[in-house]
Amino acid sequence: MAQETQYILSWEAPSFKHYHKNTGWHITFWAVIVLIVGFQIISGDYFGAISIAFIAGLASYLLRQKPETMKVGLSDKGIHLNELHIPYKNMQRFWVVDTDEHRTLNIETTAYLNHLLIIELEDQNPTSIRDILLPIVPEHESNEPTFIQRLTHYFKF
Repeated sequence: MAQETQYILSWEAPSFKHYHKNTGWHITFWAVIVLIVGFQIISGDYFGAISIAFIAGLASYLLRQKPETMKVGLSDKGIHLNELHIPYKNMQRFWVVDTDEHRTLNIETTAYLNHLLIIELEDQNPTSIRDILLPIVPEHESNEPTFIQRLTHYFKF
């Protein structure tokens, strides 16, 4: 019989930070894509034009997705994200970002894919989370958002 996991701390959070994009944002996005594809066609790079158009269509589809709510839990064994369990031994380091734009727990793992996990903190106390993880996992020297986090916030991706 499986033993139920006892969480030290748990909360619900969106799977990613969602930014509302108004009509102006979408018009600008597609105007830039049309200019890039036009330049590719004028340059004679038809494969590049098709590739950019395909990637832009895929990005447009993905940017309309809404985040799912997931259960996050810290236990004595690791971090739990819904049904996914990440043992502490698979974590290289962590850092907590607590700025006006970002309140996240960032974790570098040993995994080849999903090497960096970014977990939204919602209304959780960042200091409490840091205090729980600090004796178990090394802390990154920085507590700043990653370049990608800053970029996605700036462009509202």
